[in-house]
Amino acid sequence: MKKNILLTIIFVLTLGGCKKDADLFRGDYSYKTSGTVYVEYNGSRITYNLDNQIGQLRIVKQNNTDSILLIKNPLNGEVETLRAKAVDDSIFIAPYEKELSFFLNDSINGNYDIIVSGCGAIYDKNTIILSENYYGVGIYDTTTLQIYSDNITTFAQRNE
Repeated sequence: MKKNILLTIIFVLTLGGCKKDADLFRGDYSYKTSGTVYVEYNGSRITYNLDNQIGQLRIVKQNNTDSILLIKNPLNGEVETLRAKAVDDSIFIAPYEKELSFFLNDSINGNYDIIVSGCGAIYDKNTIILSENYYGVGIYDTTTLQIYSDNITTFAQRNE
């Protein structure tokens, strides 16, 4: 009898822990994204510093799962919706496609489609730090470009 009660308590606590993962992130945040993108072509590598992006971030729980939506609304008005999974205090962003625009020099500039993925964590129930990876291949004129980064960082602070 005591064993059944103990197993029931453990089961209920386990279910409660699963629900908490997505709930931990849910809310409205102010955010800033910055980082560096590298473009390689013809044996050369150019470093491009992204313009700082600031705006509002809303995190919404989907159904009764630990799947969440991150809705980034930067000041320039180009809303991005990212799908993610919450596990404990960590978040894992599903890969998605994004258009990256940059002007490197007179011969390399334009808009390029890249794949973005990433992960992050919440700290003190108020601060989220996301690390994103960019990867893409583009063609400018007849030149093939390798576009990548592993140091795009978003800092988000919960709005009180």
